Amino acid sequence: MRLCLLAAMVLSLAVFAGVTEFGIHGGAFLPTGDASDAYNISFGAGGNVLAHMATYAIEGSISYVFLSPEYDWDEFSAYMVPVLGGIRTYTGNIFYGGGLALHYVHVSWEESGEEWDDSNSELGAYGNIGTILGTGGTDVEISGKLHWIDFDNFWIGATGGIYF
Repeated sequence: MRLCLLAAMVLSLAVFAGVTEFGIHGGAFLPTGDASDAYNISFGAGGNVLAHMATYAIEGSISYVFLSPEYDWDEFSAYMVPVLGGIRTYTGNIFYGGGLALHYVHVSWEESGEEWDDSNSELGAYGNIGTILGTGGTDVEISGKLHWIDFDNFWIGATGGIYF
């Protein structure tokens, strides 16, 4: 429910903004700390929305990240869905910003013939820095994000995307 509410709030910003861009992105997520004991570099994809104001932009994104386990376990599946909403400001082609994040994590595995399932959603924050490269009618974005999950664990993200 929290995930749907946050996604609806982020997407409703497009109604009130001057210039709105929608885009897609993909990238790699690197766990640090305790999470690096369980996971390797993981890959994901998602969608973005940017609502431009005079000196800043309100941003929102949702992604689906396939979590790659540290060890090769049979019948193991894990994913993370980060929903981000925040503000970014620009200095030329460089932008930086941050905001709130909701990370939904789901893990399932089979052990001794029994199936186990666990999911959790954590409220946290994120910070980002990147650049926008104009390529005619579309914008290409390259950025790095620091995901602060549950105000305890960090994941580092490197993404690239395109806005329409």
